[in-house]
Amino acid sequence: MFKKRCAISLLSLLTIFAFAEEPLPVDEAFAFAYQIKAPDKVLLSWQIAEGHYLYKQKFKFVSLNSNQQLEKPVFPVTETKQDKTFGNVEVYRTSLTLDLTLLKNEKDIEIIYQGCSDDGLCYLPVHKTLNLSF
Repeated sequence: MFKKRCAISLLSLLTIFAFAEEPLPVDEAFAFAYQIKAPDKVLLSWQIAEGHYLYKQKFKFVSLNSNQQLEKPVFPVTETKQDKTFGNVEVYRTSLTLDLTLLKNEKDIEIIYQGCSDDGLCYLPVHKTLNLSF
């Protein structure tokens, strides 16, 4: 009887894992693009996959030329989410577009951001380096 219950439990677990979806790669969950608008302006955009979100407070913008943190852009209105780890947090779903102002003669910047899926998977912080040759 015990062996039969163990076999049924094992079969149930295998069935659950067989139908569980693979998590999206981070660059599919948060598809990033940028466009140089002027020598001191860059348009940053993210297409956020369904069932995923980016944390507003996890964004950082760093100059790699001067090693200074850049001024944060004006962020659009967020959605508030109750997070098990962080409590109430501000998040973005679907898409996000930001205008980033650069330091004078800025050539290289690093953008750091982090997000999670509604299934509970949190991705490691993403570091994107942009070479802004005009």
